[in-house]
Amino acid sequence: MRKQLTILGRLYVVAGEKAHLGPWYNDFHYLDLNSLNAGWHELPSYPNPQGMLRMTGWKMCVHDNKAYFFNSRPVLDYFDLVKAKWCQVKTRMADGHAWPFLAFDLMDYSACVAKGKMYVFGGTHGYCHLGTNLLLELDLKTYVWSPLSGYGSQQTLKPDWKIPGPRRHGVIWADTQVEGSERIYLLFGEADRQGAKMHHEPHASSESFGYGDFWSWDINGRSWRRERLRGNPPSARSEMAYTFNEKLGMAVVFGGYSPSISTLHVEQNKHFSFTYYADTFVYYSPTSPSSTESRPRWKYVLSRGFPTYRAQAQLITDQDTGRTYLFGGYTNAQFVPDSRHEISRSFNDLWQLKLDVPGGDFEDVDLEEERRTAKAGPWQRCFNCGSAGPWKKCGGSCGGRAFFCEPQCLKEGWKEHKTMHRCTNTKK
Repeated sequence: MRKQLTILGRLYVVAGEKAHLGPWYNDFHYLDLNSLNAGWHELPSYPNPQGMLRMTGWKMCVHDNKAYFFNSRPVLDYFDLVKAKWCQVKTRMADGHAWPFLAFDLMDYSACVAKGKMYVFGGTHGYCHLGTNLLLELDLKTYVWSPLSGYGSQQTLKPDWKIPGPRRHGVIWADTQVEGSERIYLLFGEADRQGAKMHHEPHASSESFGYGDFWSWDINGRSWRRERLRGNPPSARSEMAYTFNEKLGMAVVFGGYSPSISTLHVEQNKHFSFTYYADTFVYYSPTSPSSTESRPRWKYVLSRGFPTYRAQAQLITDQDTGRTYLFGGYTNAQFVPDSRHEISRSFNDLWQLKLDVPGGDFEDVDLEEERRTAKAGPWQRCFNCGSAGPWKKCGGSCGGRAFFCEPQCLKEGWKEHKTMHRCTNTKK
């Protein structure tokens, strides 16, 4: 559960946690996406002023070669991507407004940058575990914060149907393709009513609430608008991976977690009151270069292979190439059984999403190869019969590019696999 960003062909990963009870990290690394075999490169670790901060649930936003790392303090940390060092800048609230948070207290908020300003929405803190709906704007020239809408604590929280409700883990992105019509979009999220109950706060319940709404903020008009979920949208959920691909002019979301949709695990005869997802959706606006739609529309992405079920993964776009990557995340080990992880499992795998649209980097995709070998979440496909399950990989020189469900399928498919992948038997 790490925080990532991509810039200049590099994937940056900073801080995070392995599981809910730790350990917590403050290390900082990058991966050159054009030279993956070179491995990870270490950068200066995030300066931890209190020694054992739980550096999770914070966001990093890039503007003018500076990666801003907001942790609810007036002093804003940032990493200078040119000088490769950590720096700080003092910020302040606009006149007449008090600083709304304790230092290092706000977590699981949503953040993005648009038109030289950073926007922070929602999140939870020590005095409001349900979630807030406060929208803040930071001018990255003057470093002055301005509250735009909503409420920052349970004492001030009020019902208002004209603005998004209190939440954490909302999906947020900025679309500034059309001058004069720039908007910030907010999708879904979760009201942590269970957390509120644990801390004896108002609006509590034994079950949290997953939002299924879609909003946009008019940057110039400074007002919220409830959007329609047209097309084939994702179901209500939280903790989704998301990115806005400027090259393709579309938002991409993956996976996530629902606190209120139950799951039945037939093989283990177990029932869970939650569920994880591994589906992918894109949101086209009429201004998208690859869109033929006259109105905004959601579309479901069909793919033979996909990453396993997870929440809090990170989707990132290399804005220079338009390529979209997914890294990390976690899942409950009861939901996706894993003998080595009793409570939760964190991921450090890297995926690229290739889309069959202009600029989607789909040219080199071998559909026949995908059909025979693509990994379907936590399962593998049998190279011979196409069934999905926990199959055994080939032990030959191919390095496990093919899987087989049983000896008979291995016998029937070996010759074709040997020809397709130039695999040889390594056993003496």
